[in-house]
Amino acid sequence: MILIISAARGGCYDERDFYHCPLRQRLPVIGIPLRSGEADAALDLQPLVDRCYQTGRYWQLSKRALLPPPLPKAEQDWLEKWVA
Repeated sequence: MILIISAARGGCYDERDFYHCPLRQRLPVIGIPLRSGEADAALDLQPLVDRCYQTGRYWQLSKRALLPPPLPKAEQDWLEKWVA
């Protein structure tokens, strides 16, 4: 499974950066476009997602059964090992 993130600079919506993020890997640091002529700001996504998981009570959901549709067998096995 892959998460795809896109970012576009204001006013340049036809030009985007795409980041492919396999869910089995650490989320990447992505460039957040600022104003024209300015360097992109770096956003490290993994600590943000980790913090949301820890403070948002998502850990309680990990003890419940997954909702349909079920994941493919290989993804389900990986997820169960990761949650444990």
